[in-house]
Amino acid sequence: MARDNFDSLLELEDEYYNEGFRLGVEDGSRAGRTEGRIFGLQMGFEKYVEMGQLSGNVAVWQARIPNQGTHLPVNGSRSDSNLQEPQEPLLPALQANSRLQRHLQTLYALVEPETLSTNNTEEAVSDVDDRLKRASAKAKMIEKIIGEGDSDQLSSNVTEPDSSSQEYDISSSVRARSQKSTSKAQDF
Repeated sequence: MARDNFDSLLELEDEYYNEGFRLGVEDGSRAGRTEGRIFGLQMGFEKYVEMGQLSGNVAVWQARIPNQGTHLPVNGSRSDSNLQEPQEPLLPALQANSRLQRHLQTLYALVEPETLSTNNTEEAVSDVDDRLKRASAKAKMIEKIIGEGDSDQLSSNVTEPDSSSQEYDISSSVRARSQKSTSKAQDF
């Protein structure tokens, strides 16, 4: 069959469609890698922030357990010229028991910053996820043992009953927490 002069005009729509599709795939591939990398960094940052918070909790809980040894001055120095009057602790001391100590040691081993991998491999990411999950569960267990926890914070965020509806509004505190966590991710 002979090629018609109008074939190029008749196939013009297909040519532009194919060219647009090809350019879209190339651009999407480039943008997808960039957006995926940014998303991965945000998720990793959030996980390590939570690990840091748990590590801070361990340090505070261990500091609240009374030591039987010598007490160091506030600035950590042992020299006599820097000795200060013992100050009243800001947080109440915890009851020392072997079960609590064992849980604190396990939690510290899970969130110890030097042992957390920053490699971007499947095994390293799953290890961090597993350690974070186990550390969160261990922290909840410790909170129950010492009588602290999120249940106290949640009840303080509940608004008083409205005179017209006599209902508690818990959803506003949950909404505020979720907005706070998403704003942290967007700020990154």
